[in-house]
Amino acid sequence: MRFLQPIGQAVVIQLELRDAMSSGGLFIPQSAQKPMHWGRVLAVGDKVTAVQEGDTALTAPHQGYRYEAKGGDFLVIDEKHLLATRLPACADEAPPDSDAERLCSR
Repeated sequence: MRFLQPIGQAVVIQLELRDAMSSGGLFIPQSAQKPMHWGRVLAVGDKVTAVQEGDTALTAPHQGYRYEAKGGDFLVIDEKHLLATRLPACADEAPPDSDAERLCSR
């Protein structure tokens, strides 16, 4: 789904929004959870260096412009407000000599 082309250091993320359960089995709605979100990077501006399309990134709270469209919730955010990216689950999916390979071997 390509409907926005970010400019400069902007990144378009499709948010992974989930309701949660407490350890006691109580439903915790999204509105009561911390405002950080994981999401899949859909598009990056021409000056973005930290992430690429297809990465999964963690965003800083209350940053960026959030909007809803057909297909989900999206966030346009500056690259400097991305906190982390998710490493591949195992070394087979990671490039040789990467941090993911080292972490998966533990």
